[in-house]
Amino acid sequence: MTISKDNVLKYLTDTKSFFVTYHNHKETGAWAGIALFVPLLALMANLTDKVYPSTSDVCQVNFWKLGATVAIVLFAALVLFYVRKQFELRKFAGNVNAACFRLSLEYLKINESDIDENLFNLVNDTDEEIQAKYYLPKFLLDEVDIVKSMGTKAQKTLENIGYYLIGLASMSAIILIWLR
Repeated sequence: MTISKDNVLKYLTDTKSFFVTYHNHKETGAWAGIALFVPLLALMANLTDKVYPSTSDVCQVNFWKLGATVAIVLFAALVLFYVRKQFELRKFAGNVNAACFRLSLEYLKINESDIDENLFNLVNDTDEEIQAKYYLPKFLLDEVDIVKSMGTKAQKTLENIGYYLIGLASMSAIILIWLR
């Protein structure tokens, strides 16, 4: 069976269409996690003094503050895990998009007779993290491996800003609790 250049280009275009949306969905999910975390954290910090008993017993008050601090740290860790996973999946989707763009340019230049009939073979991957590795063909996954280290400085900077915001908000809430 011969594979036409048009079929390859259509497949790459369809794949780009799916992964552009997926990329945007993961980006939105990550920043929404951060955007919801900050006000919820502020609420936790402001309600803490209303929750613990009004007493002059310093040990009892500190116990409640310590409990609130632990709750904030656990909440921050959970949000950090969620945001990190969203950014990882976004990065994979971005790499698939970049690979599709690069391969589209390559297949525009190639002769149809030079297209390998095994082009769309799947990889028997055991990766349990990313489902797409089970249904994307080897030639595309190979290109994803090539592009994954290209032009990542802006991505890493944006991710780090998100992580810093989580850390800064957490530290601010903890400091606010202990200063009251």
